[in-house]
Amino acid sequence: MIENASLPHQRECRSLLSAMEQDAEAFELKSPAILVIGRVAAHAQQHLLAQDLCGSEPARESIKSRYR
Repeated sequence: MIENASLPHQRECRSLLSAMEQDAEAFELKSPAILVIGRVAAHAQQHLLAQDLCGSEPARESIKSRYR
């Protein structure tokens, strides 16, 4: 889920479809927002993990475990 895409204050929340509603609520996602689903989202996630841009080690491990 991408809030304010392409704007300086863009925010992203990655989730699984099964957890999207809860994650969006916890993230306090606001409009305007778009959803990126499927291979494009998976590819972006792999790219971020490869570049080590996913934050702390616990955050990276949490994300990795979702995509195994």
